[in-house]
Amino acid sequence: MKKQHLSLVLLLLLVLTAQSAELVDHILIVVNDDIILASDMSSYVNSYIAQIGRPPESEEELTQITLAVFMQMVTTKVMEQEARRQGLSVTYAELEAIVNDQLASSAAMYPSHDEFLAALDEAGMSEAQLEDMYRSEARSQLLINQLLQHRYSANISVTEEEIDDYLAEHNTSTEKRLVFDLRDVTAYLRTGQGTEEAVRAEAARLATQARRGGDFIAFANQHSDALVDMGNVQRRDLDEAFTVAVFSLNEGQISEPVRTSLGWHVIKVLERIDDNTLHLAQIQLSISPTREDEERVYAALAAARELLSEDKNARLSFLSDYTDILESENRSVSLSRIESGDPALAVELKNLPVGGMTADYTVGDGTRFSVLLRREERSDQSREDVRLAIFNQRVDEKREEWVQDLIGEAWIEVKQEELKGLLPDGPGSR
Repeated sequence: MKKQHLSLVLLLLLVLTAQSAELVDHILIVVNDDIILASDMSSYVNSYIAQIGRPPESEEELTQITLAVFMQMVTTKVMEQEARRQGLSVTYAELEAIVNDQLASSAAMYPSHDEFLAALDEAGMSEAQLEDMYRSEARSQLLINQLLQHRYSANISVTEEEIDDYLAEHNTSTEKRLVFDLRDVTAYLRTGQGTEEAVRAEAARLATQARRGGDFIAFANQHSDALVDMGNVQRRDLDEAFTVAVFSLNEGQISEPVRTSLGWHVIKVLERIDDNTLHLAQIQLSISPTREDEERVYAALAAARELLSEDKNARLSFLSDYTDILESENRSVSLSRIESGDPALAVELKNLPVGGMTADYTVGDGTRFSVLLRREERSDQSREDVRLAIFNQRVDEKREEWVQDLIGEAWIEVKQEELKGLLPDGPGSR
């Protein structure tokens, strides 16, 4: 079906789903172990329309917006899944900082907070719902940024000759600029074994409690972090651990806890349709870093500070208890770049003695402090800035091809007929 034939009725349904409690939500797309609901898509369509500041001027424009959102949501989902497979995560503190900034910026567009709330109410959305949407978007973007960095930082190299060629080609200014040479010590927040075991134990407890009888769906709705009624699921839809667990169960049986990339699951077979199809319900417990995991990050940084205060050239590999979350690198960075990214850090570095250590600050998915190795005025453009510019250009060139490969390899089922045929070939009903 051609894109321009996408039903206006479907589009209006997508836009209005989030605004009407009378409409029944439904699964629009299945991407491996994840789902995208019609309400999810309608929220992002509405968000896009809000960003352009006017309603679509025609059916064709609304169609193009919806198609763009559809492709972006699938792309985001497969990249999030790849990030989780690689064990990447984001911190609660990181998310809250971004969400609070976004909420403040949105509210600042109105004369008063009451008018802001009234505008949200008119759109059928509460402040809590907007906050949840911002948090989901921020988590996705942070995970994807990490994923790209982890994938390409080791695979893309920029030579000194290439930096020289760039500087010559772009006729860089001879104006003096302040440049800092830094040793960065970063602790990345990861889910610890204690957290993993605690979630597994909770899943086991819930499985035992569920087997005592009662309404599993109602019980699961009280505890699950994800959709409870999974509907009819094909054997081919599930990862290996999930498949082994559920297809060994009889109708009405409840599984032992099952670990997947999404967390721990307790699954009940509501109905055996045939040898390859089951109607399933689940309790899914996601695994996220806890306060204890965050405290481990700060303990690692404190240990690194103590070691470097005794020997500024010490190797952090001596910190055997923290080798899994510590990373160190030396880099040169210009004052202008720091000022645009973190003005408070720029002020601190300008006043810090050589050999001194900064306070902790957030960067990407980690918490970092830096040791000032050298501070000097240089007439050339920061070579680190040029290296980053070349690196980012190459990432952009490679990213699109890789994303298409991820989509092609993913099992994707598009349940809305009007949206089928838009994705590249691959497993599932597209």
